[in-house]
Amino acid sequence: MRNFLYEPTVNHTSVKDQGQVGFCWSYAVSGHIEGNHLRRTGNTVDLSEEWTGFWAIYDQVIKNAPEYFRNEKRKVDKSKKGFKKLGNKISTKTKNLVNLGKIHFFFSVSEGAPDMMQGVELVKKYGVVPESVFSYKIVGDEAQKGVESRVMSFVHDELRDPDLNPKFRLKNADGTLSDQPEPIAILERLAQVYVNEKDGPAAGKASQADKILNAHRNGFIFEGVHVTPIELVARMNFDVDNYHQTKVNQANFDQTIQRIEQALAAGEQVPIGILLMTGYAEAIKGSGILTPESCGLRTPCGIAGGHAILVVGKTTDPQTGQTNGLIIKNSWGAVGLNQSGSKTGATGYQVLTLDYLRENYGPHAGERAAEWMMVVPKSI
Repeated sequence: MRNFLYEPTVNHTSVKDQGQVGFCWSYAVSGHIEGNHLRRTGNTVDLSEEWTGFWAIYDQVIKNAPEYFRNEKRKVDKSKKGFKKLGNKISTKTKNLVNLGKIHFFFSVSEGAPDMMQGVELVKKYGVVPESVFSYKIVGDEAQKGVESRVMSFVHDELRDPDLNPKFRLKNADGTLSDQPEPIAILERLAQVYVNEKDGPAAGKASQADKILNAHRNGFIFEGVHVTPIELVARMNFDVDNYHQTKVNQANFDQTIQRIEQALAAGEQVPIGILLMTGYAEAIKGSGILTPESCGLRTPCGIAGGHAILVVGKTTDPQTGQTNGLIIKNSWGAVGLNQSGSKTGATGYQVLTLDYLRENYGPHAGERAAEWMMVVPKSI
């Protein structure tokens, strides 16, 4: 029987619920920035995770747009016998790129631990906004599928359609269409697609798409000061360039735990991207403590998927005083424990035992579990 002594957690904001959308990485990074601001100023702010998620999708569309343009839909001339095919043929590679694009859009991490620095870099590039500025939430069991479907329809039906895509393409010096995207046109259209405003906002409601564009272009008022999304990051005392990511493996595991201890001692929360073993959902909703035995009746114990979370404290062995677990603030709503280890009050926290994290390198984990990710200040 393991014993856990819960140490006080560092400053952090309340638990949120990501629902069915795969934005755990955004919740972890946003939660870190919120906690950093709270620790330094005493002020609470609720950042929009969907804001950062939108820019993740935008970056992927811009990145892949040249492939979509170069491999337009095949045209069929029905006036000729045999339905002569016109236009470019679509390579198998491009078909796969298009059909599997939704995996990239949402940073699917089912095969590995999330790259936490991708979220940090998006914050550096596009900034952050409070939910009061952009309140759109992706909710419901089918919500993520809806967003993915709308984005993929935009890719298939507009970016790859030679009759519709000219407005989304830059022009060459000779006036012909380039394979390079026109960022502003794609931004404006994708904002509508993302928030499901293809035909404009619902009657009587402000346009969420316009909120994206207005905040990006014109900024907004925060705590009585006009700021841009990028300026807000600095105002919240989050120096993106002061952070770096460590890939954690067997060789540096003990050193990693020591660095997490140092970060917590300095008042820092630590975003981590890890691999979770089968049975983790039941354990989170049940005991709230994840141990190697959390796999339950599943044999063999395997990898269920990647997940990003925020370390806000630690537990120790009451006899030895040694760290034996990490207290995490999850983004799954009110399940598990509170930050003091009880199942009453404000729940949404769990304990990752060090034995559980070591199981990533156990006989059932396989090569996929060779490393997990941690973001800490460079000074630690």
